[in-house]
Amino acid sequence: LVVDAGQDTLANLFPPGSVPNYTTVYKLTPGGYTINTYYTDLPGWDPNPNETFDLGGGAFIYNPAAAFDITWVGEVAQGTLVNTVGAGFTMQSSQVPQTTNLTTIGVQPGNYDTVYTHDPVAGYSIYTYYTDLPGWDPGDAAGPTIPLGSAFFYLNNSGSGAISRDFTIE
Repeated sequence: LVVDAGQDTLANLFPPGSVPNYTTVYKLTPGGYTINTYYTDLPGWDPNPNETFDLGGGAFIYNPAAAFDITWVGEVAQGTLVNTVGAGFTMQSSQVPQTTNLTTIGVQPGNYDTVYTHDPVAGYSIYTYYTDLPGWDPGDAAGPTIPLGSAFFYLNNSGSGAISRDFTIE
């Protein structure tokens, strides 16, 4: 998620009537997922409409129906932007709304750190960082392009991975 509207709960990001019945959001947590489903009969999210999402984090959204659009409005984060990257798997994204590569996002990988990106048509692509290249493999050493509004899995194999960047709107 790349919006920081100060109202980062599930119910505020996806208000009643904005998503189809049975839309489900999966948020990666240490040791598993939290799962919330939208029910038109409530109307609302169950079990936790107050589930929060961190700037620069991410979630899976299962849409059981026709495509829908969501527009978020808020302040674009500026200054030194840091995402905590814990050991093992985390879900990360750009903290600012732009399509760019991992290096520009501010990923500071350690040796053998791995990123998994997902395309709804092509499936998963896997990229590993090697300090002896140095860079991400396969493809561009700066890492794969992360589309606007998309998240990626980050496997912190090295224990030293971090995400930090300076961003200013001029």
